[in-house]
Amino acid sequence: MHNFFSESSPFHGISERAENFLLINGSYHSLEAGDCLYQAGQFMDGYYVISEGAIHLQRKTGNHSKQTLLRTSGDWLGYVHYFAGLPSSANAIAQKKTKVFHISGTLSQRFFDRYPMFYQRMLKDITREYVDFAEHHLCEVSCDLQFRIARQLLMKAIKTSTHEIPFTQADLAGVIGAAQEDVDAQLKVMEKLGLIQTRYSKIIIKNTDQINTMVFGSSGS
Repeated sequence: MHNFFSESSPFHGISERAENFLLINGSYHSLEAGDCLYQAGQFMDGYYVISEGAIHLQRKTGNHSKQTLLRTSGDWLGYVHYFAGLPSSANAIAQKKTKVFHISGTLSQRFFDRYPMFYQRMLKDITREYVDFAEHHLCEVSCDLQFRIARQLLMKAIKTSTHEIPFTQADLAGVIGAAQEDVDAQLKVMEKLGLIQTRYSKIIIKNTDQINTMVFGSSGS
């Protein structure tokens, strides 16, 4: 098995045939030190895995300082933002001579059309990564807003003993004291990742474990 598809990969455990499908149809790109793979605010056409070298993910914070994460060989980039439909929140800059493997949006769609059994499992992994990215402020979402939404939904679910929360999106925005457009954007991401489902007059919790993680952390404490 190629090291692209190790246990830490979003594609871990795929069959050899599925692996070969990606390797044959994907493409390699070479970067020199300082080259930008993608920029903050850019919507991703698919996602990448680092074949050789290293990438710095650099994001400016509110006080204009830079927050940086280093990604190295075997690490995947961009798939959380791609599947969540979010723009990238960081500049991806090659630290040194680097080669990346690109799975385009078209190839990704072809892969899951051909191998649908892998989609739901991958979506669960992406949801966990999404929570982790938000906690490290590398996702275009307010960690505080995410926490307040998840906490309010969880409290309401406990109080009513049901996963179907009788809230409109406007109700939720009013209760947590946030702009409705910000709440709507956050709920849209949560719905796309399978955490919730929104209906006209209710919000349905679909993944209680991950909602708990958002509120209490991965340890549940």
